[in-house]
Amino acid sequence: LLQKIERIQKDSPPYGETSKLACFLEILVMINRTFRHDRKGEEPSNFPKRLIPILDYINENLDGDLSLTCLEKKFYINTSYLSRLFKKNIGSNLHEYIIYKRISKAKKLLSEGYNANEASLLCGFNDFSNFSRLFKRTVGVSIRQYKVKVKNGIHYI
Repeated sequence: LLQKIERIQKDSPPYGETSKLACFLEILVMINRTFRHDRKGEEPSNFPKRLIPILDYINENLDGDLSLTCLEKKFYINTSYLSRLFKKNIGSNLHEYIIYKRISKAKKLLSEGYNANEASLLCGFNDFSNFSRLFKRTVGVSIRQYKVKVKNGIHYI
């Protein structure tokens, strides 16, 4: 499906955008089927149990210190091992994951009416310019553009 999307992108046939969207939706359906479980509350058996409390902690403390050193002290886990475990099981490094989660939370707060400075602080960004730069790089639009689009009913993934 990804190769099909690439071909559509290169050839740009009529209705190419619709075809790419259809492929993307099919990919999402496949992902959903893969990760859907009938047993509620259970993690996949091959997912390390050691990582679950760390992910929970990150999700609950996005406004705090989530450095490797902090997580090492809190969970008694070697930083190198944690980094490898994270990359292998999550698919990105710890820093990228935290940035993504923080930006996701910021998008939610911005859509709820918080101003950009409040959202940045509530999401653990101590430097507004860094937050602004990461927001634009991750979301694809500036914070101001995002707030205007949300106000007009357009939402980003």
